[in-house]
Amino acid sequence: MRVLLRTPSRDHRRAIVALARDPFIAQWTGPPGPNADLRALLLWDCRLPRVPVLAGFVHLDTVQVEGGFSGAFDIAIASPFRRRGLGLAAVRAAEQALVSAHDLKEMVLGVHVDNEPARALYRRAGYLEVQTIRAPDGREARLVRKRLTTSSQ
Repeated sequence: MRVLLRTPSRDHRRAIVALARDPFIAQWTGPPGPNADLRALLLWDCRLPRVPVLAGFVHLDTVQVEGGFSGAFDIAIASPFRRRGLGLAAVRAAEQALVSAHDLKEMVLGVHVDNEPARALYRRAGYLEVQTIRAPDGREARLVRKRLTTSSQ
């Protein structure tokens, strides 16, 4: 099974809009930044017909931080595909896409404190919680950061 990030087709865009309205996803994801790059999260299973399945979406973005720019992303996984390791694969794919496009040295993300599944995912992916912040929606969040090394790129 492979996870691919691709520019969404017209059909995928419609499915992504519907997925973004899912109450579970809507409570965690905010509107993308003005420069965010929407990617379809496609699951390619060689046992299935040779058509990748839409499993979610990712917004790739950069944010200005002290000393330059950092990568940021928002990941949403459709409910039938959760708890199967796709989140970690999506994090790695998002990191790789941002690093290759922008030659970044670190990733910085905000995650709501009550979104324990996402916090656990980012810990598994090597992110450290560095600061408590107030998210744009007014809720408490943790700023998580990962310095990228040659091995993580």
